[in-house]
Amino acid sequence: MLQYITHVYVSKNFSNILLSQNDTILEMSICHWSFVTQKD
Repeated sequence: MLQYITHVYVSKNFSNILLSQNDTILEMSICHWSFVTQKD
């Protein structure tokens, strides 16, 4: 369930991340996504 919620969150904000080109947000998202993926 957590993985699904994270996936939806990343999907919804991915375009905003690309538009803003905010490396910090992008890096945080990648790290968080990697963490959730590794837990599975």
